[in-house]
Amino acid sequence: MSQYPYTEEELRKYFADPSQRLRPGGDGASVPPPDDWRSRLRRFVQSRTSSDKQSQALYALGVIFLVVIAGTLIVIGYLASLSDEMPSLDQIENPDFQLATVAYTEDGVELQRYARQNRSWARFDEISPAVIDALISIEDHRFMNHWGIDVFRTMAIPYHVLRGDPQGGSTLSQQLARNLY
Repeated sequence: MSQYPYTEEELRKYFADPSQRLRPGGDGASVPPPDDWRSRLRRFVQSRTSSDKQSQALYALGVIFLVVIAGTLIVIGYLASLSDEMPSLDQIENPDFQLATVAYTEDGVELQRYARQNRSWARFDEISPAVIDALISIEDHRFMNHWGIDVFRTMAIPYHVLRGDPQGGSTLSQQLARNLY
């Protein structure tokens, strides 16, 4: 006699035919499959496809699609929350430069400069090319190879932070925008 409460015929059917397998409940009777939204969705997908692999692939694509949609909505919500801090179009077109106020005597001699930051205008041709090259080589050596945001450098920031060597990742364009606004 077997130590299991099943007959040899029941065991043979169980292992030979998956449709004959019963899920024992508390009283030994079969338990119906769960009826939650995931199982209903899976049954719906299986009824529309011809094989299990197709239904699994379609189900996986659906889950991926939902994750992408959720991620997109989160990013849009985050960007919308930042929009309050963004400068208006008028401020972008007409920035308020913090130039020094200069007091002159009656005969045109400079008497005093008043400013938090002592800035004054210089035309581009007045700046030495060596100063421009030095600025680019120190601050943003890939300045000519990106469109304002250095994606490679931005992606490398977490690596350097995790190594305990935090470094800057802003480009010259980003620094200009920060200083203007």
